[in-house]
Amino acid sequence: MFFEIPQFEKKESEMKSSTVHKSDYELYAFTVPLGYVGKKRKSFITRELEKNHPGFSDSCCFDSKVRLRKGKIQSLVTVMNKVRLQEYKKKSKGSLSLEGIKGMKVFGNKNLSILTLAVLLFVSSVLVLSYLFRSTENLPALDNETQFNVKEVEKKNNLLSADEILNSLFENLSDKKSRISMFSFKVEKDLGESKACLNLLLNNIFPEDIVGFADVSEVKESIGAVSYDSRKSRFLYTLDFPVYDSDETSLRMNESQLKEVRSLINSFGIIEFENQQSGDYKCTISKENISDFFSSMNNFLSKEKLELTLCNIVRNDNGLQCDLTLSESSAGNNIFTILKDKCNLFYDEREKKLPVEKVRGSKAIAPEKVISETTGEKIGSILTKDGRHITYYRGQDGRVKGVEE
Repeated sequence: MFFEIPQFEKKESEMKSSTVHKSDYELYAFTVPLGYVGKKRKSFITRELEKNHPGFSDSCCFDSKVRLRKGKIQSLVTVMNKVRLQEYKKKSKGSLSLEGIKGMKVFGNKNLSILTLAVLLFVSSVLVLSYLFRSTENLPALDNETQFNVKEVEKKNNLLSADEILNSLFENLSDKKSRISMFSFKVEKDLGESKACLNLLLNNIFPEDIVGFADVSEVKESIGAVSYDSRKSRFLYTLDFPVYDSDETSLRMNESQLKEVRSLINSFGIIEFENQQSGDYKCTISKENISDFFSSMNNFLSKEKLELTLCNIVRNDNGLQCDLTLSESSAGNNIFTILKDKCNLFYDEREKKLPVEKVRGSKAIAPEKVISETTGEKIGSILTKDGRHITYYRGQDGRVKGVEE
């Protein structure tokens, strides 16, 4: 049997002491990528506050609530100065209300030292998802001023992550049993924003078989003409899309990281070139070691909190020729998270078992490169359906370009 608990009105003075004045808090809404969980999600929120909240530092603390908005998981984040928060907590026990926002309670009975460690639960089951739907019905309405600020933040963060785009694309390619003979991923700054460019030379698939990103306004998709090699289709597929800005980075890795990445590459192939200042590596990985190499690189980058700003992979008879640029960053562009589970897109198990020239140790012979001073390193050639012969080159800037011959 349930009994109705009588409700008592709070005194006006008590209500005022538990209500945070507008001038003492800021409210933000961040659309957090679904792939960002645990520490990665917390780092993302902290990073966005550092960019959007003036003077955000150790003197600030934040509390966050989960809500579902337009089909996306969103964090509603309240930021306060720690000293001001303590003053409010001395006057009122329990949660605090926010002036101008009805029904929203923040900074409950939590230790201030763990406020910034609050982690949003990732929606991984129908039960949790349905709970979130019910919870959103009681979310407070925001006043006009707060709503304006929230929209500005949402506009900057309503982006797909590189991991999400690659995972979606690679799932599609795997289903169609396609093969990748050239993979190029590069992140660079353009007018103050970080943008990624993805180039794939695809085989054994047609443009209409790709479930692309035509409905995603932030992603620009480009599909080259289809050519045929031994009756197998071949074309260049390109995606340009914005990615989350990283913090200021130091491109120089420390001594232990340099030794570890060198040892890691030599365990699965050979290093042809390395630049410690820029974090550039050129190497060839034998085809039987591709899966182990991708998995080991993923673990290394995750452990050392490094990211890839450049990853060029070209398939050849011996294995994969890789150009990598590693840097210290919190943006988390670690595409090996996806590549390690999609090695079949480069070679299937039958191809791996074919006898090849072993690429390991000092006796290994790296594949010859065709390099032009004007165009760069030759990747491959295709014959278009209208009879044109196009050769693809990778320039010194890492970009892939086609030259009609």
